[in-house]
Amino acid sequence: MSPLRRAARQCAMLDDAAWAQRASVGLVRRAHRDLLDAQPSASSIEDELVVEFGGHTQRWDARGPDAARCDCPATGVCRHVVAVGLWLGAMAEGEPPEPVVETIAAVEDAAPQPKPPTRSQLRRETERARMRQRARQVLLDVVRLGVAHASADSVQRCAAVAISAQTADHYRLAAALRRIGDQLERIVERTVGVSGWLAGRSASGALALELATTYALLAALDQTPDAGELLGAARTAYTECGPLRLIGLGSYPWESGSGYRGLTTMFFDGTRFVSVSQTRPTTVAGFDPIALYTRKSPIWPGLVSAATATAASVVLTGARLNADGRLSGTPQTRAVVEPLSSAEIMQRLVPIRRWDRIAGHALPTAILDVPDPLGDWVTIMPTAVGVPVYDDVAQQARWVVVDDVGSELIVAQSFSMMSAHATRRLRTVDRSWEAGSFIVGQLVADATLRPLSVLRPHRSCADQPVDALHFDAAPASVRSAGATSSGVVERADTASELDAFMTWLERTMERGLLGSRDTSVRGELTDRRRALRDQGFGVFGDSSHEATSELILRSYAIAEQVRRVQDKP
Repeated sequence: MSPLRRAARQCAMLDDAAWAQRASVGLVRRAHRDLLDAQPSASSIEDELVVEFGGHTQRWDARGPDAARCDCPATGVCRHVVAVGLWLGAMAEGEPPEPVVETIAAVEDAAPQPKPPTRSQLRRETERARMRQRARQVLLDVVRLGVAHASADSVQRCAAVAISAQTADHYRLAAALRRIGDQLERIVERTVGVSGWLAGRSASGALALELATTYALLAALDQTPDAGELLGAARTAYTECGPLRLIGLGSYPWESGSGYRGLTTMFFDGTRFVSVSQTRPTTVAGFDPIALYTRKSPIWPGLVSAATATAASVVLTGARLNADGRLSGTPQTRAVVEPLSSAEIMQRLVPIRRWDRIAGHALPTAILDVPDPLGDWVTIMPTAVGVPVYDDVAQQARWVVVDDVGSELIVAQSFSMMSAHATRRLRTVDRSWEAGSFIVGQLVADATLRPLSVLRPHRSCADQPVDALHFDAAPASVRSAGATSSGVVERADTASELDAFMTWLERTMERGLLGSRDTSVRGELTDRRRALRDQGFGVFGDSSHEATSELILRSYAIAEQVRRVQDKP
């Protein structure tokens, strides 16, 4: 059907009263008078009707009169649209009824069905499904054999299927498999540790969560294989955002095993941590990340050095930020810097006061939502602190800090050429500790915090409110070394049946299911799921048709999802 005929049939269903409701009685009268003086002229451009009338141009598409657009300055339905509508309605009077074939064609045009997949598309989706099945089998074999018995073969299988997932554009799956392979490799080499968004959990808990969420991701991809949020992206792009008001919390130098060194500066934007890095290959002569902190080397125009950003408000215009929370150092960004007092900084930070809330504080509610890549950065407020010690064997300074229920958290800094100053500072940090101070740092292996800076209360902007441990000299001592215990209350045992179930699942994944263990584990798993159902957790239904390894992973994923929902305020 032509655009002209389609619009005429639509307008034929509207009388003067209907047009008066859309415009006004006066405009309808004016439109009738205008039609006595001139007639519209119509033409079609693709599927759109273009009408010239009264010195103005109108465009009508398949949505009909209510969506007609006129280039006159009037808002709403103007008299030109009313006049053209009356003209089109009169044009349709006396036409024969629309044939059924045309009606069906119009419906199909308005709501087209997806085209059947081509042979190459079918072949590609079949290959993707096979790849997902191989990935699923790798996960099940890890559980069946037991993560404590991981071997080099397990690591190689994870790496191989991760490459296949990357080739098949399953970027999230590929990244998850690489993380699992890395953790299995640490187990094989007896250097167990976790980092990133999983930091804050035990090594066994982190790997169990990775296995279970990856299993859930595979199940979701089988149901909706083309869902973009499940497939992920090859790399994150920087997009321009509105003005950003950031608080500079310090910087740290680093050197990677892949041949790069740099200086990363951390900011807080009021809801999350963001960062910017100045990076060069190690082969570039004269680039010293430690000296760069105070050197006049603007990150952006207006910010002369990284040191200037510490304990300051940094307002960025033209900032470019990617989904990982990393800022671009593009010169198109402009910075306005203003020093802040400790009170001004503290009122924008929300410190964690209970260490049992650290592990999942940055995790999304839904287990398949993408976690914040910088979610392992936290601000904590200890109630008490101990005396730092130095482990000569591990070459690491360790400092115990206590929350308000008596739980302990280890703040640790390992020695390297880049972290030498921070390691020395941590060995004496308790001497200048003040009650009410905050610690900013990154969670690393087994709920250990690697410190970046200490925010001290009651400081003006001129009195160094943020103590950047990697660069600043130690402030004057304000109390003798030693632990304090004021404000600490006795910790209550709050472990729930759900927590106990997840701990049992973690231990089961460690030990594996070889030999007769499959039967005994299956019986205990059934009993534990039944007990949780009796307590009101109906999501743990009967799953007698699943293999034990599958049921373990699915049970852990469901339990993690339930716990996250419960933990949200």
